[in-house]
Amino acid sequence: MSGNGKNTSLLESSTPELDGGKDLLARLNWYSNTNSSSHSLPSWQDSSRQPSQKPEVFPFMNPKLLGTGNQGVVWQVDNEAGSFALKFGNAKHSSLDSEIHTLAMLNEAFNGHRASNHIPRYLGWVYTPNMDDGLGGPYKGFVTERFHGSVNDYVELMSTSTFSSEQKELTLWSMMHQLAIVLDAIYFGPGTKDWLRLGHNDLSSINIFYRLLPSSKYPHIAVGDWGKACYEPQQSSPSAVQEKYIIDVREPIKTIPNAVYDIICLRSCFMRWCSTLELLEEDSRRLETKSPLLQLSHVLIIGDCKLGWDALPNARELLQWMKQMWQAEAPEHYGSSVSVVELQQNILAE
Repeated sequence: MSGNGKNTSLLESSTPELDGGKDLLARLNWYSNTNSSSHSLPSWQDSSRQPSQKPEVFPFMNPKLLGTGNQGVVWQVDNEAGSFALKFGNAKHSSLDSEIHTLAMLNEAFNGHRASNHIPRYLGWVYTPNMDDGLGGPYKGFVTERFHGSVNDYVELMSTSTFSSEQKELTLWSMMHQLAIVLDAIYFGPGTKDWLRLGHNDLSSINIFYRLLPSSKYPHIAVGDWGKACYEPQQSSPSAVQEKYIIDVREPIKTIPNAVYDIICLRSCFMRWCSTLELLEEDSRRLETKSPLLQLSHVLIIGDCKLGWDALPNARELLQWMKQMWQAEAPEHYGSSVSVVELQQNILAE
């Protein structure tokens, strides 16, 4: 805190407009993504270049702290359409710019694609220079749709709920299917002739978000935190949409291709969720005759150190395997309840 009682940084406050940041949101320059063809993004490779898009008044209010991270804070902000998430941090962090470009690219490239349901809707970005009232700066951020929380929190809630083991298994099937859709999309593209394969490179339970919908028995899942996403070098040509955005090109982590690394991270999430929910435990012989979920774990364990990581299925192969499993074997095991029918329809849908 500074001598006048104000925060030296907006990132230190959970109630910025009450703690020295009065009218903060009104001072943010807002660059809306209402039209992708005219949307001007931050130029993080040339910080002196100003956006060509004319900034607007920030159309949100009532910031409430949702969480903090290495790159800044996440606030809930509201307008007449509902509540949204504002990720806000130091403007000098290039990962914020990279995440803005990646989200904007994904939203445009996968508009109308089934993967778009599992990528946060990007509404626009904000910028404010150094402030003259002791609040620091410059700051930058972006707004997306808001979810109810992280999947990490949801799995913890399930572990203490009255859900049956079967309900927990079905929920894991649904979450894994939704995540595989995203990984398949970013690696193989939306069906365009050209596409640079994209890796998320930071998939974890705290970076996957959920929303509960009255129309579904299962949580709606979306992959967030795209700040470490990158292309692999020496690939084919970018799509016309990809050419518009600045996204890092980096060598694969530990020489493991992006698609494989993301599947390794997905596998880690799956095994952690199974452990938290006490599924696939010691009595595996009993589960082997009763639970198709054990077969999913076997598919994901194939790429161990002995066989090499390249033995792991990619997301497309995983989706195809799930579809085969849910054509007959899984429904025969789980029955024909409303929850099972909904999940089967989702997995078998094109």
